[in-house]
Amino acid sequence: MTRHRLLFVLLLAVLLAVPVASVATGNLFILSLCTRIVILSIAATGLQLLVGYGNLISLGHALFVGIGAYALAICTFYAPGTPWLANGFLQLAAVIAAAAAIAWATGYVSLRMRGIYFLMITLAFSQMFHLLAVSASTFGGDDGMTLYTRPWFPLVDLGSPYQRYGICAVVLVLTVLGMARLVNSRFGLALRASASNEVRLQSSGYDVHRVRLAAYVISGVVAAMAGYLSALHTEFVSPSTMHWTRSGDLVIMIVLGGKLIPGGPVLGAVFLVLVEEIASRFTESWPIVLGVLLVIFGRYAGNGLIALGQRKAG
Repeated sequence: MTRHRLLFVLLLAVLLAVPVASVATGNLFILSLCTRIVILSIAATGLQLLVGYGNLISLGHALFVGIGAYALAICTFYAPGTPWLANGFLQLAAVIAAAAAIAWATGYVSLRMRGIYFLMITLAFSQMFHLLAVSASTFGGDDGMTLYTRPWFPLVDLGSPYQRYGICAVVLVLTVLGMARLVNSRFGLALRASASNEVRLQSSGYDVHRVRLAAYVISGVVAAMAGYLSALHTEFVSPSTMHWTRSGDLVIMIVLGGKLIPGGPVLGAVFLVLVEEIASRFTESWPIVLGVLLVIFGRYAGNGLIALGQRKAG
C-alpha cells in the first residue's frame, strides 16, 4: 500500500470513529468539534490547489467561505415568502453559481499580479466584501444573521448533528479524492508547471492565465462549499467569516499539513483547532501559544507534520 493510500485509509478510519466515540460517551461536543475540523479541512484543501500546487499565496480565500455561508442564509431569509427557495438543491446551485461568478471576476483581475501583489489584491477583495457584509443591515450587518430554517433534502434530517457530520465527512472525502486526481491530471500538471517555470509552459502553447483562473474558480467553489456546510452546522453567519485572519488560518493549515501532500490540510486543521481549543482553556492569550508552536514548527518541520513524521521514522 502506497503512503498516500495509507493516509487516506487512516482518514476514513478516524472519520468513522468520531460518531462512534460520540455515541459511546454521549458527548455531542466531540461531534461538534470534529464537524468544525472537517469543514475547515474542506476549505483548506480547496485553497491547497492554489497555495501548494500553483504557488499562489492568497489571503482572501475566506471571501468564498463567506459567500457560501451568506448565499445559503439569504436563500433561507427569503424562503418564507418564496417556498421554492427552501429546496436544498436550488440553494446548493445558488451557492456554487455565486462562488464561481465572484471567483472568476476577482480571479481575472488578481491573477494579472504576481507575488506579494497577488497576495495584497486578494486580501483587498476579501476586505471589500467583508465591509459590504458589515454594512448590509438587511442581513444583520455586523451582528450577523441566524438561519431560521434549514434546507430541505429528501431522506435527510439536517436537524440531526450525526447526519450533518456525515454529510460534511462525505464532502471532505470526495474533496480530498477529487483534488488528488485533479493535481495528477493534465490540468494539474499544467498548474504545477506554471509554478515552476511559467515561461516554458507558455512557450509550450498553454494559456497560463487561463490555467490559473480555472484553478482559482475551482478553489473558490470548494471553499464556498465549506462555508455552506458551516452555515448548516452553526445556523448562523456573520461578516467575521470573510475577515482576512480566517484566510490566514487556512494558509497556516496548509503549511502545517504539507503544501504538496494530498490530505495534508486535514492534519493542519486538526492541529490548529486542537491547539486553539486546549490552550484557550488555560489562557485568553492562546494565540501566543500558537505563535510559539509555529516558530518551532518552522524551524524543525518546514515541509509539514507528515514529512516530519516520515523523517523521524527514517
